[in-house]
Amino acid sequence: MRAAAILCVRAWPRAEATRRRGAAAENHRDPHFAYLVNKVLDDLKYLFKTKDGQCFVFPGAQAKRRAPRACRALTVPRGVLCTATGTGAWEAGLTNTLSRGDKVVCFRYGQFSHLWIDQAQRLGLDVTVLEEPWGSGANEERLRALLAADTKKEIKAVMVVHNETTTGVTSDIGKCRAAMDEADHPALLLVDGVSSIGACDFRMDEWRVDVAMTGSQKALSLPTGLGICCVSKKALEASKKANLPRVFFSLADMSKMNALGTFPVCACAPRCAACMAGPTLTCPCRARVCAHSTRRLCRFCTAWTRP
Repeated sequence: MRAAAILCVRAWPRAEATRRRGAAAENHRDPHFAYLVNKVLDDLKYLFKTKDGQCFVFPGAQAKRRAPRACRALTVPRGVLCTATGTGAWEAGLTNTLSRGDKVVCFRYGQFSHLWIDQAQRLGLDVTVLEEPWGSGANEERLRALLAADTKKEIKAVMVVHNETTTGVTSDIGKCRAAMDEADHPALLLVDGVSSIGACDFRMDEWRVDVAMTGSQKALSLPTGLGICCVSKKALEASKKANLPRVFFSLADMSKMNALGTFPVCACAPRCAACMAGPTLTCPCRARVCAHSTRRLCRFCTAWTRP
């Protein structure tokens, strides 16, 4: 495991991304919208460092203006606004690759790993929780021993939060993959990269990650509201047998409509346009990771030397 002083990886959107976010909504069924969809999905492969993986974007709804203060004071029924962020990407990764009752393993060492475990349990998965002190990361030796003991290969997936936002600790995904290989285990490797992808080194193909999940609002420096997944061929094959319910987060539906240059649901076009203009796709990954690392180091040193 590797500790990192992650103080803040959320940057304000660039001016161009902000401008596009505020642009008038486009008809997501128009032929010209296909260029935007194809451009974003192709360029996201660069972010995940993958050639074989398939990227998916789950676009949330456009938020409406708040009601006047006088109206907000009234006791009236409230609607529910559903957006797709990292939590939506979590659900997409789990429901498209697993079936009810499947055994999965997940480390718990912070609030977000705790919430992901809760989601998996509520979806009907049999979760083996590997408790680690908050402030530590994934223990690769514990993982290797657990998988080696699973001689019947009943464990279907390993879930790891790459960077636990609440504690600022970055786990070593490469070593987690090595532990799985040493145990000769076929489980899928699912990785939460919400606060790491774009800020920390991430190698989808090299580490053989099966599903990598992130959101737009953290290291990608984009407006909140996009859930983003990158899925390996192995995970796509597993999705054909997975029986957990999914509708909005169906990769099959999304893949079918992405091939036509659109989405199966009403997409928030300004957010997609902001994605194309943001630093995610306009700044080399290595330079962006170095910039984040430099900011973290400066803030850490400043806090350390402050009386």
